[in-house]
Amino acid sequence: MAKSNLKLDAYKVYFVSERLKEIAIRQTGYSFPNGELILNPVNMEEIGILAYPNTITLQMACVGRLHAKVKGQAVLLQCLSDKKWKTRNWQLNIYGKGPDINYLKLLTESFDLKDRVAFCGHVNDIRKDIWQKNHILLMPSYYEGMPIALVEAMLSGRTAVATDVGGNIEIINQQQTGFIASAVNKRSYGEALEMAWQKRESWQGMGIAAFSSMNQYFENPTIAKHIN
Repeated sequence: MAKSNLKLDAYKVYFVSERLKEIAIRQTGYSFPNGELILNPVNMEEIGILAYPNTITLQMACVGRLHAKVKGQAVLLQCLSDKKWKTRNWQLNIYGKGPDINYLKLLTESFDLKDRVAFCGHVNDIRKDIWQKNHILLMPSYYEGMPIALVEAMLSGRTAVATDVGGNIEIINQQQTGFIASAVNKRSYGEALEMAWQKRESWQGMGIAAFSSMNQYFENPTIAKHIN
Protein backbone atom coordinates (compact mmCIF):
# COMPACT_ATOMS: atom_id res chain seq x y z
CA MET A 1 0.00 0.00 0.00
CA ALA A 2 1.37 3.43 -0.92
CA LYS A 3 2.09 6.02 1.74
CA SER A 4 -0.77 8.26 0.59
CA ASN A 5 -3.27 5.42 0.98
CA LEU A 6 -1.89 4.56 4.40
CA LYS A 7 -2.49 8.14 5.49
CA LEU A 8 -5.99 8.47 4.04
CA ASP A 9 -7.54 5.07 4.62
CA ALA A 10 -7.02 4.58 8.36
CA TYR A 11 -8.01 6.85 11.22
CA LYS A 12 -6.08 4.61 13.65
CA VAL A 13 -3.69 1.71 13.17
CA TYR A 14 -3.50 -0.61 16.17
CA PHE A 15 -0.49 -2.68 17.23
CA VAL A 16 -0.27 -5.15 20.11
CA SER A 17 3.41 -4.39 20.75
CA GLU A 18 5.99 -1.73 19.99
CA ARG A 19 8.05 -4.30 18.09
CA LEU A 20 5.22 -5.00 15.66
CA LYS A 21 4.96 -1.26 15.01
CA GLU A 22 8.71 -1.10 14.37
CA ILE A 23 8.44 -3.99 11.92
CA ALA A 24 5.54 -2.31 10.12
CA ILE A 25 7.54 0.92 9.80
CA ARG A 26 10.51 -1.00 8.39
CA GLN A 27 8.35 -2.87 5.89
CA THR A 28 6.29 0.10 4.68
CA GLY A 29 8.51 3.14 5.23
CA TYR A 30 5.56 4.87 6.92
CA SER A 31 6.01 6.23 10.47
CA PHE A 32 2.41 5.51 11.59
CA PRO A 33 1.75 8.71 13.57
CA ASN A 34 -1.79 7.34 13.85
CA GLY A 35 -0.49 4.13 15.42
CA GLU A 36 -1.67 3.12 18.87
CA LEU A 37 -0.90 0.24 21.21
CA ILE A 38 -3.73 -2.04 22.19
CA LEU A 39 -3.91 -5.23 24.23
CA ASN A 40 -5.94 -8.25 23.21
CA PRO A 41 -8.64 -9.38 25.65
CA VAL A 42 -7.43 -11.44 28.59
CA ASN A 43 -9.41 -14.64 28.93
CA MET A 44 -9.81 -14.52 32.73
CA GLU A 45 -12.69 -13.35 34.86
CA GLU A 46 -10.28 -12.13 37.54
CA ILE A 47 -6.61 -11.46 38.03
CA GLY A 48 -4.38 -11.81 41.08
CA ILE A 49 -1.44 -13.75 42.47
CA LEU A 50 -2.40 -17.38 42.88
CA ALA A 51 -1.01 -19.52 45.69
CA TYR A 52 2.26 -21.11 44.63
CA PRO A 53 1.87 -24.85 43.90
CA ASN A 54 3.08 -26.92 46.85
CA THR A 55 4.62 -29.80 44.90
CA ILE A 56 8.12 -31.26 45.09
CA THR A 57 8.17 -31.89 41.35
CA LEU A 58 8.43 -28.59 39.50
CA GLN A 59 5.51 -28.19 37.13
CA MET A 60 6.33 -26.32 33.93
CA ALA A 61 3.62 -25.24 31.49
CA CYS A 62 3.87 -24.68 27.75
CA VAL A 63 0.69 -22.95 26.59
CA GLY A 64 -0.29 -22.37 22.98
CA ARG A 65 -1.39 -23.83 19.67
CA LEU A 66 0.41 -27.07 18.85
CA HIS A 67 2.17 -25.71 15.79
CA ALA A 68 5.89 -26.30 16.24
CA LYS A 69 7.06 -23.98 13.44
CA VAL A 70 5.36 -21.08 15.22
CA LYS A 71 5.27 -21.94 18.92
CA GLY A 72 8.58 -23.81 19.08
CA GLN A 73 7.55 -26.76 21.25
CA ALA A 74 10.03 -29.00 19.41
CA VAL A 75 12.94 -26.76 20.48
CA LEU A 76 11.77 -26.99 24.09
CA LEU A 77 11.56 -30.78 23.97
CA GLN A 78 15.02 -30.93 22.44
CA CYS A 79 16.42 -28.79 25.27
CA LEU A 80 14.79 -31.00 27.90
CA SER A 81 16.25 -34.10 26.27
CA ASP A 82 19.77 -33.13 27.38
CA LYS A 83 21.36 -35.48 29.87
CA LYS A 84 21.40 -32.94 32.71
CA TRP A 85 17.63 -32.52 32.51
CA LYS A 86 17.08 -36.26 32.79
CA THR A 87 18.41 -36.14 36.39
CA ARG A 88 16.17 -33.25 37.49
CA ASN A 89 12.74 -33.36 39.09
CA TRP A 90 10.32 -31.71 36.70
CA GLN A 91 7.14 -32.28 34.70
CA LEU A 92 6.22 -30.49 31.48
CA ASN A 93 2.52 -29.89 30.86
CA ILE A 94 1.68 -28.91 27.30
CA TYR A 95 -1.67 -27.11 26.88
CA GLY A 96 -3.47 -26.51 23.61
CA LYS A 97 -4.56 -28.20 20.42
CA GLY A 98 -3.16 -28.12 16.93
CA PRO A 99 -1.93 -29.99 13.85
CA ASP A 100 1.41 -31.08 15.36
CA ILE A 101 0.17 -33.07 18.32
CA ASN A 102 1.21 -36.44 16.84
CA TYR A 103 4.59 -35.06 15.81
CA LEU A 104 5.21 -33.68 19.32
CA LYS A 105 4.13 -36.93 20.93
CA LEU A 106 6.55 -38.76 18.64
CA LEU A 107 9.33 -36.40 19.77
CA THR A 108 8.64 -37.18 23.42
CA GLU A 109 9.17 -40.85 22.61
CA SER A 110 12.28 -40.23 20.51
CA PHE A 111 13.78 -38.00 23.23
CA ASP A 112 12.78 -40.48 25.96
CA LEU A 113 10.54 -37.90 27.64
CA LYS A 114 7.23 -39.75 27.45
CA ASP A 115 6.97 -40.10 31.24
CA ARG A 116 7.91 -36.45 31.80
CA VAL A 117 5.54 -34.74 29.37
CA ALA A 118 1.75 -34.52 29.59
CA PHE A 119 -0.47 -33.31 26.74
CA CYS A 120 -3.34 -31.58 28.50
CA GLY A 121 -5.34 -30.32 25.54
CA HIS A 122 -7.54 -27.25 25.73
CA VAL A 123 -8.76 -26.03 29.13
CA ASN A 124 -11.54 -23.56 29.92
CA ASP A 125 -10.34 -22.08 33.19
CA ILE A 126 -6.80 -20.77 32.72
CA ARG A 127 -6.21 -19.85 36.35
CA LYS A 128 -7.68 -23.00 37.87
CA ASP A 129 -6.59 -25.53 35.25
CA ILE A 130 -3.15 -24.10 34.45
CA TRP A 131 -1.76 -21.57 36.91
CA GLN A 132 -2.96 -23.14 40.14
CA LYS A 133 -1.00 -26.23 39.07
CA ASN A 134 2.16 -24.87 37.42
CA HIS A 135 5.19 -22.96 38.67
CA ILE A 136 6.44 -21.39 35.43
CA LEU A 137 5.56 -20.72 31.78
CA LEU A 138 7.89 -21.96 29.04
CA MET A 139 7.36 -20.12 25.74
CA PRO A 140 9.93 -20.97 23.01
CA SER A 141 8.01 -19.19 20.22
CA TYR A 142 9.37 -18.27 16.79
CA TYR A 143 6.66 -15.63 16.30
CA GLU A 144 4.45 -13.62 18.66
CA GLY A 145 2.65 -10.31 18.82
CA MET A 146 1.93 -9.75 22.48
CA PRO A 147 1.23 -13.31 23.65
CA ILE A 148 -1.88 -13.54 25.78
CA ALA A 149 -0.56 -16.74 27.40
CA LEU A 150 2.37 -14.75 28.80
CA VAL A 151 0.17 -11.87 29.96
CA GLU A 152 -2.22 -14.29 31.68
CA ALA A 153 0.64 -16.12 33.40
CA MET A 154 2.05 -12.85 34.75
CA LEU A 155 -1.40 -11.68 35.89
CA SER A 156 -1.63 -14.95 37.83
CA GLY A 157 1.72 -14.39 39.53
CA ARG A 158 3.93 -16.66 37.45
CA THR A 159 7.31 -16.09 35.84
CA ALA A 160 8.32 -17.29 32.36
CA VAL A 161 11.14 -18.33 30.03
CA ALA A 162 10.35 -16.74 26.68
CA THR A 163 12.14 -15.97 23.42
CA ASP A 164 13.00 -12.46 22.26
CA VAL A 165 10.16 -12.19 19.76
CA GLY A 166 7.13 -9.91 19.54
CA GLY A 167 6.45 -7.90 22.67
CA ASN A 168 7.99 -10.37 25.13
CA ILE A 169 10.94 -8.14 25.95
CA GLU A 170 8.55 -5.23 26.51
CA ILE A 171 6.91 -6.91 29.50
CA ILE A 172 9.65 -9.18 30.87
CA ASN A 173 12.58 -7.76 32.83
CA GLN A 174 15.48 -10.19 32.50
CA GLN A 175 16.05 -12.17 35.73
CA GLN A 176 13.58 -9.92 37.58
CA THR A 177 10.19 -10.94 36.25
CA GLY A 178 11.31 -13.67 33.84
CA PHE A 179 13.97 -14.95 31.48
CA ILE A 180 14.53 -14.08 27.82
CA ALA A 181 16.31 -16.28 25.28
CA SER A 182 18.12 -14.19 22.68
CA ALA A 183 17.18 -16.46 19.77
CA VAL A 184 14.90 -19.37 18.90
CA ASN A 185 17.31 -22.28 18.83
CA LYS A 186 18.44 -25.04 21.16
CA ARG A 187 21.54 -23.25 22.36
CA SER A 188 19.91 -19.91 23.19
CA TYR A 189 16.71 -21.29 24.66
CA GLY A 190 18.66 -23.96 26.51
CA GLU A 191 20.85 -21.29 28.12
CA ALA A 192 17.80 -19.31 29.24
CA LEU A 193 16.18 -22.48 30.55
CA GLU A 194 19.32 -23.36 32.48
CA MET A 195 19.50 -19.86 33.94
CA ALA A 196 15.91 -20.23 35.10
CA TRP A 197 16.57 -23.64 36.63
CA GLN A 198 19.53 -22.35 38.61
CA LYS A 199 17.27 -19.60 39.99
CA ARG A 200 14.25 -21.82 40.61
CA GLU A 201 14.15 -20.84 44.29
CA SER A 202 13.34 -17.32 43.06
CA TRP A 203 10.46 -18.26 40.77
CA GLN A 204 7.78 -17.47 43.31
CA GLY A 205 9.18 -14.02 44.05
CA MET A 206 9.70 -13.33 40.37
CA GLY A 207 6.08 -14.29 39.73
CA ILE A 208 4.94 -11.74 42.30
CA ALA A 209 7.13 -9.12 40.62
CA ALA A 210 5.72 -10.17 37.23
CA PHE A 211 2.18 -9.56 38.46
CA SER A 212 3.09 -6.09 39.73
CA SER A 213 4.88 -5.24 36.47
CA MET A 214 1.99 -6.44 34.32
CA ASN A 215 -0.50 -4.49 36.39
CA GLN A 216 1.53 -1.33 35.82
CA TYR A 217 1.65 -2.09 32.11
CA PHE A 218 -2.13 -2.23 31.96
CA GLU A 219 -2.33 1.08 33.81
CA ASN A 220 -0.26 2.82 31.11
CA PRO A 221 -2.59 5.56 29.80
CA THR A 222 -1.22 5.22 26.26
CA ILE A 223 -2.40 1.62 25.98
CA ALA A 224 -6.05 0.75 25.34
CA LYS A 225 -7.21 -1.57 28.13
CA HIS A 226 -9.08 -4.76 27.34
CA ILE A 227 -9.64 -6.99 30.38
CA ASN A 228 -12.98 -8.58 29.64
